[in-house]
Amino acid sequence: MASTGTRVFALLIAIDTYKSPELRNLRECVNDAILFRNYLIETFGPHNDKNIRLLRNAEATREAILSTFFSHLIDNRNIQPEDPVIFYFAGHGIRTMKPDGWPVDSKDMKIEAICPHDERCVDPRSNQAVWCIPDITIAKLLRQLEIRKRTNVTVILDSCHSGGGIRKKDENEEDYLPYRCRNVLPVDETPFPPHIDRKIWDLPDTIGHISKQSNDIEGLRKKYGTETLLAACDPKEKAKDGYFTRVLVEKLRSRRGVYTTLSDLDALVPSRSDQHPVCQGNPNKVLFSTTIIDSEKRKFLLKQLDNGKFEVNAGGIHGIARGTLFQLPNRGGVLMAESTQVFSSILVKTPQTSPNAVLTTGVPVYAIPSLKESIMAVWLDANLKNRLGARLPIPTNESWFTFLPDSAISKAHIHLTWREAVRSQPEKVIVNLLDPLFANTNAKSTAFAYRDVCSRFEQFLETIALFRYHLGRNKGCSKLFTECASPVDQKDPLCRSVDVAMYRVEEKDAGYVPVEPAVNLFKKGVATLKSSSNTQYGFRILNKSKTSDLYFYVFYFDPASFSIDLMSVPQAAKKSPGESITPGYASEPDPFDFALDEPDRAQSGFIKVFASTRPVERMESLEQKEAGRAQSTRKIGPREGGGKEDWGAWVGVIDVLPARGVGRGVGGEDVGTGEEVEEAEEADEADEDEMVGDEGEGEDIPDLKENSVDTIGDEEKLPQPVN
Repeated sequence: MASTGTRVFALLIAIDTYKSPELRNLRECVNDAILFRNYLIETFGPHNDKNIRLLRNAEATREAILSTFFSHLIDNRNIQPEDPVIFYFAGHGIRTMKPDGWPVDSKDMKIEAICPHDERCVDPRSNQAVWCIPDITIAKLLRQLEIRKRTNVTVILDSCHSGGGIRKKDENEEDYLPYRCRNVLPVDETPFPPHIDRKIWDLPDTIGHISKQSNDIEGLRKKYGTETLLAACDPKEKAKDGYFTRVLVEKLRSRRGVYTTLSDLDALVPSRSDQHPVCQGNPNKVLFSTTIIDSEKRKFLLKQLDNGKFEVNAGGIHGIARGTLFQLPNRGGVLMAESTQVFSSILVKTPQTSPNAVLTTGVPVYAIPSLKESIMAVWLDANLKNRLGARLPIPTNESWFTFLPDSAISKAHIHLTWREAVRSQPEKVIVNLLDPLFANTNAKSTAFAYRDVCSRFEQFLETIALFRYHLGRNKGCSKLFTECASPVDQKDPLCRSVDVAMYRVEEKDAGYVPVEPAVNLFKKGVATLKSSSNTQYGFRILNKSKTSDLYFYVFYFDPASFSIDLMSVPQAAKKSPGESITPGYASEPDPFDFALDEPDRAQSGFIKVFASTRPVERMESLEQKEAGRAQSTRKIGPREGGGKEDWGAWVGVIDVLPARGVGRGVGGEDVGTGEEVEEAEEADEADEDEMVGDEGEGEDIPDLKENSVDTIGDEEKLPQPVN
C-alpha cells in the first residue's frame, strides 16, 4: 500500500547494551526499533526520515533521552497540532521505590521507570549517579506536549514495568536478572531522589482539572488524555524480548487501508500466559490519528460454537440478562441471549434472524439491553399526555418502561408532569424520581425543556430507565440499589472487600495528594460538600481483601441530566490486596470539583464502583449522554483471564449544597442554608476529633499493609492513602 503522505514525528529509544555490568544486555531492542521505524516510513512516507530520531545503545544516555525529547518533540516548531507524535522505548524497565512523601497506588510503594544506557553509572560531568527515568517524569513531559496542543500522541513501551524488571529472551536463558541493585542496596529499596528531575516536575501545568458540565453540577467528566499508551505487558509482568513490537508491526502491516482502533489492538496483539499487552486511551481512537470512530463503542465479536450457538464476551457485569437481544449488521436480524455468565453469554438464533445473515467467528454484533426484570413504571399527568398527543409512545413487550393509570399512581417509579412556559422560561417536563435512594437525596426532581425531549420522548424515557437500571443493578441482592433508602442498606458480597474514600486534594511537588489531615468525606456512604469550583477532590478505591486480585471501574451518575460518565479510565493492571486506584490524585492526577450551576439549588449525584475478579474491556459502554439526546448502542466485552469469576458494585451519594443561602429543589423544598452546612461540618469535625483522641489531630495516614477494615464506605477509621 502507498504511504499516507502524512507527517510523523517520533523519538525511538532502543538499548541492547548497558554501560553498567549490573544490567545484563538484551538482544532484540535495536532490531525492534528499526522494525518500527521502517513501518513508520512505509506508512507515512520517506519524507519523514529526518522527523524520526533513533537513539540506540550508547547514544541513549539519560541526558540524551531527556534533551532530545525536548528538542525534537516539545520545542519542535515544525509539529502541527494533529501531526502524529510518537515516543517509543525498548529496553529495561524497572520498579523503584517512590520518593519520600509521594502517594502511590501499589502496596509495595514502588513506581515504574525506564532504564537509560548509563543507568547505575556515574555521570563524569556532574560526578553524580545516573538514575532511571520514572513514570512521573515521562508524564510531565507528555503534559508539555498537551500544553503545546499536540493532540495526537502515542507512547509505546516495550519493556518490563515491574516484577523482575527486565525484558527476557526465554525462561531458561541467562538473560534474566532476578533482582536489581544500586551500590549496596537493591534499586527497589532506594527511594528515587526528588531533586533529580525537579526542573521537569516544576514545568507549567496549565491543562487544569476536570469539570463536569451538567444542568446542575459541575464536577465530573473524566476525559481521555491526548496520549495513547501501548505497553508490552501488565505492570506486574515481564516482557519477552522481541515479542511485542514484532507482533504489533506484523498486525498493523496486515491492516493497511483499514482503520485500527485501540479496541482492535486488544484482539490483534494476543496475550501470552505470562505477558498481557496493555492498551490505554480512548478505545475508539484510530491509532496514530485524532479520528474517533463512535461506532466502535457499539461493536463486539461473535464466537461460533460447534453446537450451532454463539458466544459473546458480555455478561452480568454489563447488565446482560437472559433474553437480551443482539443486533446483527447488514439487516441480519437479531440473536438472543439463551444464558448468561458473569463475563459471557450464549446466543441463539431467533425467528427474526435473517437466513442470509453471516454468523461466523469475528462478526460484530450490537447489544440491545433488556430491562425485563426492572421495567420502569411511569405515571404522566393529564396535561403532559395532552401536550404530547400522538407523540406519546405505546409500550410493547420489549419496552423498558410501562405507563400506569391514575389508580396505580402509588406503584410508579417516576412521575412526569408538564409545566407551561412562564416569561422567559420555556415549557418544561418535570421528572420526579420516587425510588427511596432518590427521594432521600437532592436528586428527586429535575426538569427538561419540553422542546428538547418531545420529538424523541420514547428514547427520553429509555435513557431514564437505563440510568435507573445501571445505577441500581448489583449481584448481591434481587432488588435494585435505588430501592434502598440509604447506601448503607446495600449488600454486595464482593464489595465487602472494597473500601471507597473521598478526599480534598491539593497539588504538591509533582502531583496531587490528600489535604492533611486526610479525612474521608464519605459518612455512611454520603459525602456532603459545599458548592465550590476552587475546592478539588480525589477518590481512593482500595482492595482490602486478603487473597483476591480485583479490577475497578468508576462511574458518575448525574440525575440532573441522566448522563453516565466514566470517572476513571479503566486500567488494565490488577490491584492486589492492599492496592488501590486513585481517581483525582496520585497516579490519576486530574482532580474533580463540584460547583452548582444554579447557586441556590442543591443537587446530588452518585458515584458507582464496579469491582471484578477479571479485567473487563468496554466498561465505558455503560456511558450515556443526557436524556433526550441521541444515544448509541453499547459495546461490551471482557478481556481474557482466569480464576474465579465474580463482580460486585458499590454506590455512594455526593450531595452538593449552596455555599450560602437557602437552597431549593425543583419542587421548592428547602434543602438547607450555608450556615446549616457549616454547623453540620463542625459537628463532623467534632466527631472526627473524638475518634482520634484528646489532641484533636486529624487521622494519620497509616501503611495500607498494616490496616484492614471490615465495612465499606464507613466514616470510621478507614485506611488512608500512603504519602
